[in-house]
Amino acid sequence: MKFKTAQIVNISIFNEKIKDEILKGLIEEISYWNPYLKEYIYKENNGNITVKDLNTLGFIKKENWVKLINNNVKVFKIYMKDIKVEQLTVDRDKLKNVEIWIKTLENIIIICILMEDKIVPIDGYSRLIAAYKKGFSYVYGYLENEKDVNMDFLKTCIKWYENEGIFNIDDLNNRIVSKEEHKKIWVDKCRKYFENN
Repeated sequence: MKFKTAQIVNISIFNEKIKDEILKGLIEEISYWNPYLKEYIYKENNGNITVKDLNTLGFIKKENWVKLINNNVKVFKIYMKDIKVEQLTVDRDKLKNVEIWIKTLENIIIICILMEDKIVPIDGYSRLIAAYKKGFSYVYGYLENEKDVNMDFLKTCIKWYENEGIFNIDDLNNRIVSKEEHKKIWVDKCRKYFENN
C-alpha cells in the first residue's frame, strides 16, 4: 500500500541554531497525524539537510536516506456499509475542500475505534462523505487505542445520532450543512458536553 511511506521533499531550514529541533518536530508531527507510516524517505540535495542531521534523526543510508518506524498500527479496509457514524452533520465547505484532493482510496485513512463489534470513526467524516460521493465502497482505517479515547463521550454521541435517526454513512450524507449550521448543531453540542462532564 502506498501510504506506508512518507517522502520528505525540498525542505530548507534557515535558522541553523534550531534546525535539529525543527526536523525532530517535523518527524513527530507527521508521525502524530499518520501513525500508520512505516518509513520516511529523504532524497539527497532536497534542501540544506546534512548527513549529520539525518544520522541524528535515525535515518540510514540506502538508495535514499530512510528512517524505519517500528509501530504496531495496522491499516485495514473499512467497508462503508459497516461504518457506524458518530457525527450529526458534515460541514459543506470542509467537504468541498477535501473533495479537491481525494483522488484515490489511498487518500483516505480514517482513525477508528471498535465499539460493540462496530467500526466507529472518531475523525475524518468529511473524507468519508467525499469517498461515499465518489462511489468508493470502502476506505482505509486504523484502530486507535481505547485508552486514548473518551469512550463515555463516544457512547453519548451514538445516542445523539440514534435519536436523530443517523445510523450509517448514507444517513450522514443527507446532513451536509453550512459551516454555521455545523457549528450550531454539532460543534456547540460537543462543547456543551465537555463543559458539563
